[in-house]
Amino acid sequence: MSNRTLEDNRLLKLINAFYVARGGTYGSPWIHVDLREAGEQCSVNRVAKVMR
Repeated sequence: MSNRTLEDNRLLKLINAFYVARGGTYGSPWIHVDLREAGEQCSVNRVAKVMR
């Protein structure tokens, strides 16, 4: 697996945790804000791509 795929998989686990914690109602912009507050550096477009 490529480094990008490994990073996307790690990011997906974090996204799932935030999504479940927020009751499954958050979209990519709000998940992106939560990830940034947690110290992750990624764009909202990448979050949207991984969430798809």
